[in-house]
Amino acid sequence: MKCPKCGRENPEEAKFCGYCGHSLEDSQQGERVVEVKIALKLFNSEVLFSAISLYMILTGISYLVAFAVMMSASAGLDFYQSTTKWLMGGLGARELAEERAIVPPGVSVFLVIGGNVSLWLFIAAITSAIGLLKHRLWARDLAMLLQIIDVLVGFVALLIYHTWGVTITFLFTLGYAILILLYLSRPHLWEGYFQ
Repeated sequence: MKCPKCGRENPEEAKFCGYCGHSLEDSQQGERVVEVKIALKLFNSEVLFSAISLYMILTGISYLVAFAVMMSASAGLDFYQSTTKWLMGGLGARELAEERAIVPPGVSVFLVIGGNVSLWLFIAAITSAIGLLKHRLWARDLAMLLQIIDVLVGFVALLIYHTWGVTITFLFTLGYAILILLYLSRPHLWEGYFQ
């Protein structure tokens, strides 16, 4: 064991330095305290990243639900338009939409594009959650990007719908995103966690 005062080597069982007389038990306790602090820091990181991973999984599930809703709405809209055309004796869906302003043009395309984007965001969120649990640094970057995208999606929904439910959901999303981004952007908080 090395003496913390003079730096000379001593036998492991020695309680005092044979050269300068300094107590070696204090240095053993100091090493143990440092080991415990490192273990506690890694445990806290593990718990926090597990919580972030769970949040990413829930975010991914919400994107999967959005995908299902948008694709179902798109299919239902297409069915409605084709049925209406048949029932109206040849009046096309576009003509009907323009004539009665029931379905604005491009809604079906918007739903299909939104559904596909939601599916890709679901895949990215689940991949990020798995990567975080496996201590991968790229997963941290992906999680940060997804938080920014999540806030942007919430802001667009807020602009489109203007309801209290969307407003409250957006505020919660914004709050979680800020907390996660603050945590992930500070290396000293998760140092030693990633491989």
